[in-house]
Amino acid sequence: MVWPEEFAGIDRACVTLLEVVERVSLLAGQIRSQTHWGLGEGDGRLISGPALVGRFREAAEAVGAAMEAHRRIVGDLREVYRIARDRLVAVDEEWALRLTDAEAALGTRDLFAVGAR
Repeated sequence: MVWPEEFAGIDRACVTLLEVVERVSLLAGQIRSQTHWGLGEGDGRLISGPALVGRFREAAEAVGAAMEAHRRIVGDLREVYRIARDRLVAVDEEWALRLTDAEAALGTRDLFAVGAR
């Protein structure tokens, strides 16, 4: 049995994850685009500074790619959630009412727009 109260939390959890993914993506973007690190990267005598900065940027690029994959996966989960939710609501009026109450309690009613890309 799928309880409406638990089901309502699915989208809330997805939105929370998307918010974290967005913050991590922004940080990764800042790391990739940072121009000065203060590690001697501008000093031609030092090879470690530019190498370290390059590694930071590569790691940030990998993190950005991972966050994009997470964003797609959560989007797919939310789509499956919407389909299941719509079908359950269509066939069970009592369940639909309980879901509406649960969504209102969690503040999830308008969350489908969050994280949509």
